[in-house]
Amino acid sequence: MHVVLLGDSVLDNKSYIQAGETDVSTQLASLLGDAHQVTVCAVDGSMTVDIGDQLGNIPDDVTHLIVSMGGNNLVDQLAYADAPANTTTESMIILGALSEQFRKNYRESLQDILKLGLPTIVCNMHNPPFNDDTVLTVAVTALQTFNDCIFQEVVQAGFPLIEMRSVCADKSDFADVIALSATGGQKLTGVIKQVLDTYDFSIKRTQVYS
Repeated sequence: MHVVLLGDSVLDNKSYIQAGETDVSTQLASLLGDAHQVTVCAVDGSMTVDIGDQLGNIPDDVTHLIVSMGGNNLVDQLAYADAPANTTTESMIILGALSEQFRKNYRESLQDILKLGLPTIVCNMHNPPFNDDTVLTVAVTALQTFNDCIFQEVVQAGFPLIEMRSVCADKSDFADVIALSATGGQKLTGVIKQVLDTYDFSIKRTQVYS
């Protein structure tokens, strides 16, 4: 088995972890054992539009893909959270427009992945560990809408889905707003191995893991 990691710093967290700790790719490689290989094509800071470039770097002998994308899109869109709105309806219209643009970009990237015909596991977005309650409320509300877009697109593709809001829910799981700590990485890689061990990729039906 040769597993390739695609996306952002959820999977490319090497520069965020503490000295002496192991990153997601190393943790996953250890769980899978010496007979298997893990390659990181994910790039810290990437958005959905960057997945195409990452796909161009995957090795020829890849057997499985793990994808985590969208977190940086959400952080970017939060800049619009202060857009003036006179009513709740106007706020919802703004959020709806942002989520539809996100859906379009996410769908295009997921379709590029789908064309490869490889067994693929998708992670949705975890709740960001913001300390400010107002910022956290805005982020989580927007994230719910964006994650719904992810869920619908993943179901259409028939990929298994890792529910990151359940897998990594403690502040100790994060080294950054998006990047996982070694603790969070250990939780995620445990679920990834569970999916690889138990999911039947031939059925092309979404199963949620948490």
